[in-house]
Formats: sequence, C-alpha cells, structure tokens
Amino acid sequence: MMKYQIALALAVLFPTAALPAYAADTPAETAEQIVYIESVCPDFTPISEDAILFSGLQHNNAHIRIVQHSPERENLLLYETELDCQPQHTYVFPAEPGNYTVTIRTQTVYGCAAVSDYTQDFTIENADFSENPQYAKTNAVFVGAYLRTEDSAPANPEQLSAEVKYEDNIKNVVTEIGFPRYQRIRGDYNGDTAVDSADAQLTLNVYSETLAGNPSETLPAAAAACDINGDGILDSADAQYILLFYAEDIAGNTPRWPDGTTNPAYDPQYTDRTILLLRKD
Repeated sequence: MMKYQIALALAVLFPTAALPAYAADTPAETAEQIVYIESVCPDFTPISEDAILFSGLQHNNAHIRIVQHSPERENLLLYETELDCQPQHTYVFPAEPGNYTVTIRTQTVYGCAAVSDYTQDFTIENADFSENPQYAKTNAVFVGAYLRTEDSAPANPEQLSAEVKYEDNIKNVVTEIGFPRYQRIRGDYNGDTAVDSADAQLTLNVYSETLAGNPSETLPAAAAACDINGDGILDSADAQYILLFYAEDIAGNTPRWPDGTTNPAYDPQYTDRTILLLRKD
C-alpha cells in the first residue's frame, strides 16, 4: 500500500479543521486570508451558514465547479470559477443543506493545457434535523496537493483521506486530494529539463507517425508538456512553437509561449510551484 508524506503547515485562521497547506520552506508571502466566492446563480441565497471550502495548490490554477441537486434545484450550477491559488488562502463557497457535485480541475504540467479532474458527490445535512448535537453547521473542506507522477502513468487524481471532525459547533468534513503532476516543463518532450530543437523534432515525429496511421508511443507526460496550443494533439504547430521558444532562448531573450507565459525556469516563484506532496513506496 502506498504511503504518503504530506507537507503540512499551520492551519488558516478560520473556524474549521486544521487544513494541510504548504511546504515548510515556502516564504510567508501572503497573510492568512479567507476569500468568499460569489455564486454564478444570481437567485442563490443560502438558507444556512454552511460552506464548501477549498485550499492548496499554491501558485497554480484550479478550476472549481459546484452543482447543487435537489427537487427544487436539480443540477443547478452554483459556482464556476478559475482560482489563482495563493499561499495561506482558503476559498469559501457559501452553501446550504443539500446534495452537491464538486469538480476540481488543475494542470498536470505547470502552465500547460493538459488537466486532470477530481469529481465528488457529497451531502450537507441539515443540522436542524440531525440527532448529533455537536454542530450547528457544516464545512465541506477540500484540500488539494500534487502527487509526483511517473511519466508513463495516467493523470488520475486520488482521494488521499476523508475525515469528519467536530469543532466549535461546526461539523468539518475534510477531504484531501492528490492531483497528478508530471516532472516536466512546458515544451520538454524528452524530459531533460530543457526546451530545445530536439523536443521540436520529436514532437514533429509524433505528428508524422500519426499522419502515417501509426500508433503513437508518446508518454502521457510528454503529450501533456508539448501540446502547446491546447488542442489535445501533438502536431506541426506545437513543434513550431517549441522551436520558436528555443530560438528566442539561444538569442538571449526571455522566451515566451503564444499565451505570453514563460517556463518556470524563468519564473522567480518556480520553487513555490513544485511538488508539495510526494508519493512513496
């Protein structure tokens, strides 16, 4: 059975269970902060003080989608937002008793189009009808961290733990999620931690083999890192983008991808974007 070593830090100052957060060597760049997210449904006014919380995945993007299911509001989209997850931030989605589906999406290679989705159905019980006198409201807490993933492994998120705690008259249902993260940088096909003409050529070779009707032997990590334009395939356009990036680099310029971003190697916050949760045998 896999064991997991989780990098922990102090919990945010919020009336809920202690939340796993950030590596010990992460700078305290940002004060502890609670961020309330506005519902995309203008008519949604929660009838209680229950909440859905998310934290983790610092300095990375996370797309959060929350749907409520009830006889009155079947499949009602309550929240859909793109978070630029910051250290020591907890994002709060006001809720009420009912059935929900939450989907959390994040990148499998930093800055790339390839993503993995974690989806979970859950219920927030009505505390007024509960036989448990320990709580008056519920916090459904989701904590994300990255799993270092082998290049050949599929990008499947994992539920690492689930725990219910009662604290300060609140029922905290805490779910820890491990999201796969390949040890690649954008445009690095061969995994040598550099972007150069070899990566462009290998990407072009995949395209040529595809046109010839031959099966691709591309590793999932390489496919995720080199799909530069995000169309789900490796083709000549991706090879061209990689070659242009390399040309700017050897010219002494700071190379940028078509969306204006650069590689983590040129990013001073790169150390804060690396793997925080390590898988071990």
